[in-house]
Amino acid sequence: MIKASCFVAFLCFVESCWTFLLGNEVLRRQLQIDNKSASISLSASVNDEFDAKRRRIIASAGSILSLSSTMLPLPADATSVLQAMQIRASASRDASSLYVLSPRRNSIKNSALSPSFSDKNYQSSVELCLLKVLPVKNTLFNNLVTILDDASAINSADPIDARTWDVTSKSIELAIRELDTKRSQFNFAFNPEDATLLQILKGETCERRVEELRSQLVDLVSAAQQRNATAFSLVQRKALLSLSEVGELLVPKFPYEVPTQGMFSYLPRLQGRARVTFVMRRNRNILGNITILADGYTAPITAGNFVDLSIRNFYTGLPVKTIRKKLVRGSEFEVASLPILGQFQEGFYDPLTGKPRHLPLEIIREEQSGVPVLTYSQGLSSLPDVSLESADQSKPLLSFRTPGLVAMNHPDRLLNGASSEFFALQETSVLENKRDLLDGEFAPFGYIIEGFDLFQKLQSNDVIEDTIVDEFGQLSLIKIRRSSFSEVVQASSDDKDST
Repeated sequence: MIKASCFVAFLCFVESCWTFLLGNEVLRRQLQIDNKSASISLSASVNDEFDAKRRRIIASAGSILSLSSTMLPLPADATSVLQAMQIRASASRDASSLYVLSPRRNSIKNSALSPSFSDKNYQSSVELCLLKVLPVKNTLFNNLVTILDDASAINSADPIDARTWDVTSKSIELAIRELDTKRSQFNFAFNPEDATLLQILKGETCERRVEELRSQLVDLVSAAQQRNATAFSLVQRKALLSLSEVGELLVPKFPYEVPTQGMFSYLPRLQGRARVTFVMRRNRNILGNITILADGYTAPITAGNFVDLSIRNFYTGLPVKTIRKKLVRGSEFEVASLPILGQFQEGFYDPLTGKPRHLPLEIIREEQSGVPVLTYSQGLSSLPDVSLESADQSKPLLSFRTPGLVAMNHPDRLLNGASSEFFALQETSVLENKRDLLDGEFAPFGYIIEGFDLFQKLQSNDVIEDTIVDEFGQLSLIKIRRSSFSEVVQASSDDKDST
């Protein structure tokens, strides 16, 4: 018995030594790769530093053994893990191929992947907006969306009878049972266009997010049984947000074709979502955190610019400014007082051009069939394959009636002049019934998901003390690298002429 134990201990020691040597060699290779190419840098927190390093080692090794150690499920639409790694390995030989979008129409053309937009109630909350724009065809996901949306009948402002509580409680219990029995439907969607690190991160995150969702559904049943409307409303919002995070992992492919020619050629784009947290300060006192969820499914270029500047720490140290905007539509007129963040001279000077970076007015609209489509202002009509829609032909999908909607600011009468400034509405910014005057005039790209009450209290000269971007956001940010310097300079000139 003692000999057997010693032999097992010896094998464990040998395995540890081998793992240590292999890890050092892989890490050395990764450092060599990083020195030769402009790879994505990860600013992981102290708690996530070990996991981030492990993912980098796995990605650089590129072996079946390394992938199996992460316990990733096999891709559903790849013949094997080896095939998936071969796709990524071939792409890594030409770094530019990682950043070229395949040609697709500028909308979700496949109706099987198109969410339904017939119900306008989604504009009442951030969480429902996040769910509605996801191009996910998944029975379990859609059923859970319906159940949680129907639970909105529980409103803390209205008296609720016992029957409504009982029906809601049983409905959510049914959702928990369905989640338990069909959990395998929530394996993340394999996308060969994703970077290897992003694929690994999705695999690690998917199960954790599903478990968080289940825990919140259990808490929702408990709140319903206790007849606590306030607690129920809070937990429901958390569950809807968790469900949207799960849904993001189920998207098989980025649904929009974002133009990569002309002035678009060097603009970063966000093919997914990213959490950006700002630490706010007033004088010498820290006020707290405000977290914005940038959504590439509603404005990939605008959200990509925002995340790019956040990663560069451009916003850190900049104060809050308050400006007055005239809102005019037909005979309607209103003056809004907007809290502006990110204001600095002419905006962000792109180091690639040496000139201020300007963004197109990018609005997600809905066609008559309810299918979402990305649209750009008429000033970009010279670009090929760009969908141009006027406000008369289609309506903006998002509305400033949604609390916490974040949009990019631009100079008056210069629709394509946005650079770094962004804003959201405070309660005193504009009258409630006049907020739709901003719809279609500014590009929404995200939502305040944490710190909304703090944002309502922000004042002029409050300062962004620090900026933190989550790992998903950094890996979902795509930069087009095929453009030559002369093309970028010409695109910048075209941009100036069009604006």
